[in-house]
Amino acid sequence: MKHPCILIITDLEGVGGVNNFNDYCVPSGYRNKDACRNLTEEVNAVCRGCFDGGFSTVIVRDGHGSGGSILWDCLDRRAYLQRGTASGFHYTKGEYDAIAFVGQHSKAGSKHAQLAHTQTQECVDFRLNGLSIGEYGQHAICAAEAGIPTIFASGDLALTLEANALTPNVVVVPVKEGLHDAPMEIDLPVSQVFAVQTAVIHYPPKLTLEKIYDSMKETAVAFLHKHQSFSTDFDLKAPYVAQAEYRAGFSRLQDGLWLPKRQITTEPYPNAADALGAFYARLEWMFPDGVHSIEL
Repeated sequence: MKHPCILIITDLEGVGGVNNFNDYCVPSGYRNKDACRNLTEEVNAVCRGCFDGGFSTVIVRDGHGSGGSILWDCLDRRAYLQRGTASGFHYTKGEYDAIAFVGQHSKAGSKHAQLAHTQTQECVDFRLNGLSIGEYGQHAICAAEAGIPTIFASGDLALTLEANALTPNVVVVPVKEGLHDAPMEIDLPVSQVFAVQTAVIHYPPKLTLEKIYDSMKETAVAFLHKHQSFSTDFDLKAPYVAQAEYRAGFSRLQDGLWLPKRQITTEPYPNAADALGAFYARLEWMFPDGVHSIEL
């Protein structure tokens, strides 16, 4: 791949026009094609901004579920499409020059959010060395370990506020805003987590796409010409421990196994990517309360 190269990480819950999970965010949903089209339009706006701003290579990671949310035949013809990843949370120094997010949702428990969660609806809160983060933070921190900055993010308003708090220099574009707080109660049935936070105000789509393009282009120019610095420094030091609270739910790894509400803590790991890898490889759905370690 030619440099400068940028990776665009996508999700679906934070896309404009997406109202709820069951109708829009799963392949069987009757509005799923609409959501995928909207996502691809937002991604294309970012791609155009990247290329027009000076990036030579744009790689789009289809990051919702197992992939398949990007309409490949509608994707900017210059962009590469990635589905799946062999590296998990690990990034290699020099692999990308920067990272951007599109369609990203806010973390579990966010205020005035829509479809907020951290990986799953069972998660009440996820922390790395005591810092509460969501999926945005997980990847931004792991990329920063390899010296790769996050420079742009679009999604719901709660996500953009979360991104600005964690990475103050990142440029953000909100596409909608939720009207209710994401629940924090550990005893809340999982089926109600999204149901109580579907009310949303969508911003005008054409104006939003224009804003995404303009902001991404300006950001690319500022980044590549060193007009603006994008930090990879986080106030976190090794060793790294991942910890989270979970609502009761069925194990994703063993059919029919009901897991109670629980707290999970990893052993210390030398870097954030290893701690996250250990957590999501098995611990999330296999163990009761306690401190656990697995072989990576």
